[in-house]
Amino acid sequence: MKLAQGLELSGQPDSRDRWIRLPTKGRCPFTGMSRGWFYDAIGRGVIKSASLRKPGKLTGVRVVYLASVMDYIEKNVEKTPQGADLPADNGDEERASVPASVESAATASVQGGGGQS
Repeated sequence: MKLAQGLELSGQPDSRDRWIRLPTKGRCPFTGMSRGWFYDAIGRGVIKSASLRKPGKLTGVRVVYLASVMDYIEKNVEKTPQGADLPADNGDEERASVPASVESAATASVQGGGGQS
C-alpha cells in the first residue's frame, strides 16, 4: 500500500491494524492529512481515536486507529465513471475564469505600468 511521501506499509500481516500519533507539525506520513483534519474527523466521529493520559492529568497523547482513517478515505474516494473522459489539464480552465480586467491590471503591474497613477 502506497502512502504519502512514498512510504509503504509492509512487513506485517495487516499493517493498518495499529494506532498512530497525530502529527505535531506538518502532515501525517501515513495519510498526508494535517493535525487539523484529524481533529475535525475525530469531532465528527468518523475515525477512531483515544486520548492516553495519566490519572489526574489534563494533557496526554492523542492517537488514532490507522485502519479507521484508511477506511474513511476509501469510502470517500470519488470514482470516475468507466469510459468518461477527464478534462485535459493544460491550465486553460483556470485562466478562462480570470476576468479580463483583472488579468490586464496584473499584466500592467508586472510590466511596470502599475495600473494606477
